[in-house]
Amino acid sequence: MTPTQRQRIVQAAGAEIASSGALSGGCIADVRKLSLSDGRALVAKLGRHGDGLDVEGRSLTALRDRGGAPTPEVLIGDDDLLVMRFIPNNGHRSSAEAHAGAVIAALHNASAPHYGFDEDVRVGPLPQPNPPADLWVPFFIEHRLAYMADIALQRGSLAAEDRLVLDRFMARLERLLPEPDRPSLLHGDLWSGNVLFKGDQLVGLIDPAICYGAEEIDLAMTTLFGPFGADFFQSYCDHRQFDYAGFLESRRDIYSLWPLLTHAALFGGGYGQAAMRIVRRFL
Repeated sequence: MTPTQRQRIVQAAGAEIASSGALSGGCIADVRKLSLSDGRALVAKLGRHGDGLDVEGRSLTALRDRGGAPTPEVLIGDDDLLVMRFIPNNGHRSSAEAHAGAVIAALHNASAPHYGFDEDVRVGPLPQPNPPADLWVPFFIEHRLAYMADIALQRGSLAAEDRLVLDRFMARLERLLPEPDRPSLLHGDLWSGNVLFKGDQLVGLIDPAICYGAEEIDLAMTTLFGPFGADFFQSYCDHRQFDYAGFLESRRDIYSLWPLLTHAALFGGGYGQAAMRIVRRFL
């Protein structure tokens, strides 16, 4: 924490920083839990100019204001510094899945005139383009699958011949995926590390990669990397009309391609080949 960052935090919080401890996560910035002299706790992401932490702050506020989602209150949302109120949590999801289904259903009920978002955001450290679009499937092809596959190709995590096979798959995708009824507000990176639980409640959503899109891209990620199971989906279907059987039959795998390609771009390993195994099933 630089002296300038400390000064800005103290001024915004109205209290001195008594102690600071590291928190897990944070692909861009150093993440710290700050205990204040008055007993309150904050979370600070300490970055550098150009890290775009202001975009994350606006995304958290949009999830709360537009979708009613529980997100941490943002005290400072600057390019190099994001400071939020700490949300107490115990990390257990088993008793909170029913509440989580209602929360995510309400989030997905929030809509907008176009797909995309007000601005481009990040998924981890990678840019995520969000231009306005009238149709979802072409948006998904260009700004999610092809975009991330090209990054994975550049980083050596996807073979050139696999990229050509993916082109053949994407040429068929408008026949495989139906257009949603309307855009839904998405968290965009809904894996277990970004969901906070306490008792039987989902108490916080953090680190979003927000956009308006097809709700099934959020739901596919929950089946790929946690954090939800059958009780969550039962609750989700109770609160929102959803073709769960059709989702499980084919669309879940198709929508899993984007997080798999994102992981290939970020981490390499076998994520690219996992994506290609799905692609080849549809050719």
